[in-house]
Amino acid sequence: MAKAETKAARMFWQSMGVSLAIDAAIVAPIVYYFQLGAPWFFAIFIGWQIFAVALWFIRMAIALGFFWLFGTARVARGIEDFLYQNRFPNPDEYSDCEFYLGEVMNQEEAGRKTRLAAAVELGVINGLRASGNWLLLLRIIKAWETGMKLYERRFPPKQAEDGGQWT
Repeated sequence: MAKAETKAARMFWQSMGVSLAIDAAIVAPIVYYFQLGAPWFFAIFIGWQIFAVALWFIRMAIALGFFWLFGTARVARGIEDFLYQNRFPNPDEYSDCEFYLGEVMNQEEAGRKTRLAAAVELGVINGLRASGNWLLLLRIIKAWETGMKLYERRFPPKQAEDGGQWT
């Protein structure tokens, strides 16, 4: 485990170094052309980094907005069908999809196919988290939560403890 963590850290610093070198290669001709000097190089370089982060945030906000407006319902219906076809239990008391999938995966009374499907889906979510693909992870989790709510509607409502209709 420690070896994998050091390899991941090494890869992070390598990619960070390559990225900073590319950004420096973009800023250096600008400083040279305008004959600005070293202090301006660092000022423009930091400004370039701020600009890149701002563009990343804007892109992420636009992508999430479009997904929530147009994509969530379609993906959530697909997840609802997946839950129905694999005979998942009622998710009425779960709001977190990872906790729900973990519980289904560990239930002895659930069938093997259902438990395996839950394990695969939980593995996909954990894989997205491990890869750092946060935007896709947010989309998937949002769609799972919506799909679980849709799937919950397929089950009859719970009866009151005393057997009455009203609670």
